[in-house]
Amino acid sequence: MLDKNPNMDINSYKEYLVNLIRTKKPLAKLFRTESNGYIYDTGTSKVLQCDNVEYLILESLLDNENKDFIDGLTKTYGELRILQALKGIKYAVENEHILKSIRPKQFFSPAHFGNLEPKVNTELEQIILEVTERCNLRCGYCIYGTQFEQRRNHSNVDMSEEIARAAIQYLKDHSSSGQIALTFYGGEPLLRFDLIKYCIDYAIKTISNPELYFSLTTNLTLVNKEIAEYLASIENLSLVCSIDGPKDIHDSYRKDIKGNGSFNRAIQGLKYLIEAFGNSASGRLSISMVFAPPYSNEKLERINGFFNQLDWLPVSIGKIVTYPETNSVLEATVDARKTPFDDNLEIEHTMSVWSKQQFSSHLENKQVNFFTKKNVDDSLVWLHQREIFSKPIEEYRFNGCCIPAKRKIYVTAKGDFQLCERIDGAPSFGNVFTGIDLQRLKSAFVDDYSAASIKYCSDCWAIRICTMCYSNCFSNGEWDMNNKNLHCILARDSLENGLISYHEYMEKNPDGLRYLNDIEIS
Repeated sequence: MLDKNPNMDINSYKEYLVNLIRTKKPLAKLFRTESNGYIYDTGTSKVLQCDNVEYLILESLLDNENKDFIDGLTKTYGELRILQALKGIKYAVENEHILKSIRPKQFFSPAHFGNLEPKVNTELEQIILEVTERCNLRCGYCIYGTQFEQRRNHSNVDMSEEIARAAIQYLKDHSSSGQIALTFYGGEPLLRFDLIKYCIDYAIKTISNPELYFSLTTNLTLVNKEIAEYLASIENLSLVCSIDGPKDIHDSYRKDIKGNGSFNRAIQGLKYLIEAFGNSASGRLSISMVFAPPYSNEKLERINGFFNQLDWLPVSIGKIVTYPETNSVLEATVDARKTPFDDNLEIEHTMSVWSKQQFSSHLENKQVNFFTKKNVDDSLVWLHQREIFSKPIEEYRFNGCCIPAKRKIYVTAKGDFQLCERIDGAPSFGNVFTGIDLQRLKSAFVDDYSAASIKYCSDCWAIRICTMCYSNCFSNGEWDMNNKNLHCILARDSLENGLISYHEYMEKNPDGLRYLNDIEIS
């Protein structure tokens, strides 16, 4: 298809584009790989490749919004080259429908706004039981440590059988016939191994659903043969196992109450589990680790080497790596950023850079096994499977937020309902005996979130692919827009880096990313 007005001059194109920008005020993000420039268009979620001059024109246009936006470029590249680039941009505007985004006035999510009550009452997917607030470790980055003021501290509070039974009954009464899960959390949940066994037995008898699944997160130090064999005997049970790497790295943060390192006990516990689970270990066990200060490539290499040399550990066992929570460690800030939050922050993201190098080698069929592979997959699949529209639509989903109290309910040791084990300072919205306070749930997690966020999100290029959820949006039981905005900076940076990495990989080996089609986004 040819430009309908092939005889337009530079001034006509300038006027056309300036009027477009002033009328539509489009949202878009320009980014470069080592080889090419691209534009991500918010309205359609398309990514289009630009040649260098097109990129510079778009950059100047989106920044300046005036008729002088290409005068300097014309002097550098000449009128003929500029005219060619302007024709290409206009063609993309009219045929790909970019730079025409419709600013949202509210989020679009029928499940949040119109169908929340039936969803909450009949489609609950998971209950997480905080079986104890006790823990036998005092990890240096723990969110329940005294240095982390946003959460409760460790205590001696245990969940009673009465509360556990009521929570399981609630799961039965408010779930459908689909897959549902009962999860055990702490503290260290295996301090209440007796209650876990009681809950599993009670749930199996109470909930007649073949797709009832169990899971727990453990620091491994209490796992013995008896515990490992019991857990392996529960067919639909999986475990998240916490271990940070070789002994010195693990023990630098993961210490017990007396200040002794926990590595020897943890690695023995993991061995017991691998032996007990046998051939099912790679599908039912996963490893969770925290990459904590000091940050360095050498440290990443040592952790990677440690896992690769464990010949008894299945190669395919899942591993997920995180940084410490903000302010949970004095030396750490979110995502290893070493400068304060501001609009021009410089970022040292050690793990991302290292992981990118490993993944590039992996795509080149070098059979590279690296422990942060799942982190890379998670950052790419969100972009790979994003919904793309032929023309802009005005429906923007509710950021990355789940449907509150449908996806999961976190039941504290005292029986209170909270949204998620990952959220700091979110309000309670009920308990196991009185049920959900629907109005409080809707007010905090739908109405307040939406009203406070939309005015910022409507000006954000990343709104359509945003991964932000409730986890960084509350403090002291109240909505906290300042906290959310700080993490929005990080989210946009992560998405921009993801766009760059994804398109670099596509340039080098597009077939190597086909496996992303098969990953289910939870």
